[in-house]
Amino acid sequence: MTRQVRPPPEITLLTRLHDLEPASTDRLLSRTKLRDPNLNALHAVMAARLAGTSVAEANELLERCRAQGLATHDGHDWGLTDRGRALGYEAGELDAQRLSRLWGVIADILPGRPSFARVLDVGGAGGTAGAAMREAGFLARSGTYVAVDISHRALTSGIELSRLSGDEDPATLRVQGTAYRLPLARGAVDCCVSRSTLYYLQKRTVLSEMTRVLSRGGYLIVAVPTMGYMTRRAWRGWSGGRLREAIKYTAATILGSIAWLGVDVRPPRALFTGESRRGLRAQLARVPGLRLVFLKQLSLPFIGSPLLLVAEKLIE
Repeated sequence: MTRQVRPPPEITLLTRLHDLEPASTDRLLSRTKLRDPNLNALHAVMAARLAGTSVAEANELLERCRAQGLATHDGHDWGLTDRGRALGYEAGELDAQRLSRLWGVIADILPGRPSFARVLDVGGAGGTAGAAMREAGFLARSGTYVAVDISHRALTSGIELSRLSGDEDPATLRVQGTAYRLPLARGAVDCCVSRSTLYYLQKRTVLSEMTRVLSRGGYLIVAVPTMGYMTRRAWRGWSGGRLREAIKYTAATILGSIAWLGVDVRPPRALFTGESRRGLRAQLARVPGLRLVFLKQLSLPFIGSPLLLVAEKLIE
């Protein structure tokens, strides 16, 4: 097991600001819980970490972030630059995975609780999951973790975060690429995972490509938001007068309803689908050589209730 590295105070401030933007320094340091405890559980953790920080110290840290091009200040509230937003998001993702015990829970579901030697993360953003996997024993201490993502900004943010946190790992590789043509050879990895990515894409094509790079006996693991989540977000958008959010999640609910019928929906750009067990099972059945091991909705702190699919590759 590797040591769990706590990010420096600047990263903690950026993560909290990512969720509260724009916000005053006082609000960033506040331990007051916001209205929705499920959405803001990570806020409370970040606020607790900042509990011993004074307003003057926080302002000094934020000024340092501004000098590095990570934060902005309009004379009243602090905000984030695009680079700061990406860095704060990556740090929050890593914390959420650690605190939820996501990879330990998934490892417990797998037969024999394996510790993988080669893991590919499709849509892995900045590659922060590798650290959480290694700490949970999901990825072997000497194992290789490869994150493939189409976003150059996300990948470079992951590199920057690991350097700032003093947690650089030579066995973590970050590669820019598309899920439709993964830059690995057939049978290159013994586990292929994808979190909150498949619902942007045409599922059968991506599942087939993930299966191609798996070795025989390897596991394919997918976690995606559910139809119920999309419906709740759409309702909150309409009731709160947030038109853009309402339209986006309403579209996801409609597209998810079509996918529920077994249609392999490829959402238009910037949209996504809600997922269901029936829809995922239908797409998995169209990919030869896979055996379904697990398909249920989880309930985890900090990351909500994703739908988890686990399948084993039976043939080479």
